[in-house]
Amino acid sequence: FRRRTLYRSAEVCGLNMNFSIRFAAPEDLDSILWIMDRACRSVPDPAWFVASGRDFLQDCLAGKGFILLAEGLTGPSGFLVVKYPGDEPGHLGRDAGLPEAELPRCAYMDTVAVLPEARGNRLHIRLLAAAEQALSGSSRCHWLATVHPQNRYSLQNFTACGYRVAATRKKYGGLDRHILYKRARLL
Repeated sequence: FRRRTLYRSAEVCGLNMNFSIRFAAPEDLDSILWIMDRACRSVPDPAWFVASGRDFLQDCLAGKGFILLAEGLTGPSGFLVVKYPGDEPGHLGRDAGLPEAELPRCAYMDTVAVLPEARGNRLHIRLLAAAEQALSGSSRCHWLATVHPQNRYSLQNFTACGYRVAATRKKYGGLDRHILYKRARLL
């Protein structure tokens, strides 16, 4: 189940770059950390991207969420971490105004990173679509994310996928973040 490919494309929206998206496995952790390091060093403002630590990523791989890995012809090109937040302090669902009873039904689109040379291929959007597909049919129908208000690239990608700004708060040690929210379509 975890190794299945969720998405494969040779041409999407006129882009001719082959990518597949699959569930990451523990042996992919070093590749994910390498992509994250490259992404961190390439953003215009360090406040835009807060890197996830190895322990956090291992927890997600162990069932507290999942990680999707995008692979191109030359290897890993990007990833998205989905986190199941539980009832943690600072829950984004509270920031978005969800009732307490709905918090267990939340999933965070927690970290998205794409290698600089793979940008422009809509990988962020493709990863979000694959994560939403993976979550469809589950009880997790409230999808949340954070984006720095000046990171127009990430914000445009999320809003193109139907997310809306529900609030703006200080997160990650006092950094400004839009709290983005999307409710899953019920079948």
